[in-house]
Amino acid sequence: MARIKTSLTDKARTDAAFREAGHAVMAWNRGILLEPITLKSKRIKYRQNAWNNPLEAIDPDWVKTIRPEKLIDLLALVSLAGPAAGRRIEPAGSRDPVCRERLENADKLLAILYESSQQRQVHCQRLEAEADRMFKQAAIWEKIDRLAMNLLEHGSLSGKQADKILEK
Repeated sequence: MARIKTSLTDKARTDAAFREAGHAVMAWNRGILLEPITLKSKRIKYRQNAWNNPLEAIDPDWVKTIRPEKLIDLLALVSLAGPAAGRRIEPAGSRDPVCRERLENADKLLAILYESSQQRQVHCQRLEAEADRMFKQAAIWEKIDRLAMNLLEHGSLSGKQADKILEK
């Protein structure tokens, strides 16, 4: 892994870069077109990716008319992929407010399918384990590392730029 600076600001940027790279690699791996990725905005409402606020990206009534399990699983998995990638570089990173927000997003998505919080928790744990397994693959982790380092260097990447980095 590339050398990482130690100041608090740089650590927060590094955590965000790996989290965003985890979301993007999971989405890319599942065939979702990548949108611009940025570290420049600290305010989530200015980030454009569906995984930052998946409930605003979909209409729950529309989801219920199609095969909701697959779409909701996919969005929840992509949402959980960021914290999973972050845990690889910072095991205590799950205390980060953004990671907690991603976990809450996944729970809200799964609430469309499951009424019981216990069912949601079990399903969420299954999806987190799936992300963890995927990120243990050296080739996948290299993609996350490469994308995160490019994010740290440039601050933002277009979807096409991210695709090119991941296709290497």
